[in-house]
Amino acid sequence: RRYALDLKDRDDVEITDKQKEKSIKDLARINEKYGEDIVLLDTSAQEIYDYQDRMLQMLVSFGVMSQDKYNTIKTENPNYIPFQRVLDEEYGETAGLQGLHVKAGTTFAGKKLGQVIKKIEGSDKAIVNPIESIIRNTMRITDIAYQNRVANQLVALKDIMPEYISTYKPNIGMAKDPKTGIKVPYLREVQPNDVITVLVKGKTKYYKVHPSLVAAITGLGWLLSRPASILRTGATIVPEFMARNFIRDVHGSYVLSEARPNVIDVVKGLTARIGKNDLYEKWRASGASFNSYMNMSDKGVQSAYAEIFKEEGKLKRYLKNPLNLPQDIGSVIEQSVRIGVYNAAKRKGMTDAESAMEARDASIDFARGGRASKEINKYVPFFNAGVQGSNKFIRAFRKNPKAMIMYASATVTIPQILITGYYLHLAPEEEKKEYLEIPEWQRDMFWVFKVGDTWARYPKPFTVGFIFGSSIERAMI
Repeated sequence: RRYALDLKDRDDVEITDKQKEKSIKDLARINEKYGEDIVLLDTSAQEIYDYQDRMLQMLVSFGVMSQDKYNTIKTENPNYIPFQRVLDEEYGETAGLQGLHVKAGTTFAGKKLGQVIKKIEGSDKAIVNPIESIIRNTMRITDIAYQNRVANQLVALKDIMPEYISTYKPNIGMAKDPKTGIKVPYLREVQPNDVITVLVKGKTKYYKVHPSLVAAITGLGWLLSRPASILRTGATIVPEFMARNFIRDVHGSYVLSEARPNVIDVVKGLTARIGKNDLYEKWRASGASFNSYMNMSDKGVQSAYAEIFKEEGKLKRYLKNPLNLPQDIGSVIEQSVRIGVYNAAKRKGMTDAESAMEARDASIDFARGGRASKEINKYVPFFNAGVQGSNKFIRAFRKNPKAMIMYASATVTIPQILITGYYLHLAPEEEKKEYLEIPEWQRDMFWVFKVGDTWARYPKPFTVGFIFGSSIERAMI
């Protein structure tokens, strides 16, 4: 209703008679249905308008949009909603995402500002569900804003490392916009592969960068990464892997995390993850859940909308794709440890942000990694996990070496000495022989002991288990 009033006095927006009639009928129907309670809709609408205004302000604060453009949009559209029209080519699946151009047809991220914030034009085409449009634009606006901030931070180094980054003057011409008749600048030629663009207060700046920096923001390819991806998926959906990984994560987080989560914390985390209670929602709201990727195609946005606002039976979802079941189980198990760490961190008085970082870094923060390790990880399964595990150990040791040694010795070294010492010096000769015949790689990754007539294996935490446990055993043998 407010949006329609905004457009009523606009000379640059043509509203058809058909649209007017439909709007009148819709407003009458809504008024009849809700009566005096329609004020609740008005309040909710205002919250949406305020939210979208904050999104526009983000573009200004991150240098993507100029203050003048923001003021113009707010003057013309006090209650701005990013209506997206079906069949709009600029919003198709192949529409380019912009921010930092690296070469023709390749971009760094985000949509062009003119594609994210569109000029309103009259049309009889169907309008996509506004909630879907808001979801889409929220992700894209956030993407272009943060990516542009990274780009600005990159080019800010040009005075420090001029051999890697320097300003560039492109060949720019002027042409008349067929819609507005106003002359606008355009590039006369395709930019070289080593030229990038950055938005500063809404203005485009060009910089020439070293090939190594270009390589840092482009991918190595898709096809060769498939085998490693398939192997990772096949390994991680096996129940035995899930159980072992859970035990390792619980033990590892107790030794490495300053939050020192206990068994009760992990049980609370598992309960919270399954029941999606208040603790789970706080953990998600803190940003600790890694939910950073979203498919921004029309189909992807509709799927996200359906997931948020519609309930699909679990059985139907699993019948559509049977792999969803083991993947969901694995996700619940893995996230329960992180929620437990978040709960322990909050109990120790850490802030939401500190607790989120502890939860993300509890075992392995899969979002961490340099360009090289992430690219290698595409082709070598679990490569980045191994690198980040070692990195986490080193960081924790440097931060508090005494605590690290104390907790690792108590929970890893002492059990290792007791088990190995028993089988080397106290066990019957036959058991000692059987123990020493167990492959070394198994004794490196597990505590191995005999239960009845069967040799059982209990997982050691990665890195900590080898340094404080397996290396001790090797020295004893």
